[in-house]
Amino acid sequence: MQFGSTDASAPLRNGIVLRQLFKKDPHVREKVSPLPPTAADRVKWRLRSLASELLLVPPLTSLADYAAAKLEMVRQARAAGCRVVVVSPFVMASDRCNRFARQYTDTLHRQLSVDGKTHFLDAHALLSDTPCRDLLLRDGFHLSPLGHQKVGTALGELLVKTCRA
Repeated sequence: MQFGSTDASAPLRNGIVLRQLFKKDPHVREKVSPLPPTAADRVKWRLRSLASELLLVPPLTSLADYAAAKLEMVRQARAAGCRVVVVSPFVMASDRCNRFARQYTDTLHRQLSVDGKTHFLDAHALLSDTPCRDLLLRDGFHLSPLGHQKVGTALGELLVKTCRA
């Protein structure tokens, strides 16, 4: 299961003041560019991160709701006899979003019953040792080919281990 990475993000467009000013749907995303980030993109990331911090923009989904939904899906899958692999949220270009993603990851890891039928990949920790400029595309959210390669390799290894168990 890998979903909900955006739940931990705290985008500026989610801020009440900005939403009222620009009257935009808070969940509309621009087209994703496959290009690596430029220096100007990295400056935008910093400015947006700072503004998100100053405005105390909340994550899209509360930690309690996120954890409850994810854990219930795991419970249902296990009850149906499935082996479950849960992948944590990835890294993002915003420090505030990364703090939320780390909290969501740590909560899932603590609350998951990791046994022969449930496995966990901490993709946030896996990606945290590499600079965001190398891991992310221009939007500061979607993974670059290197980010996909790192997660894909780790996930593949975990799946092989899971299938052998």
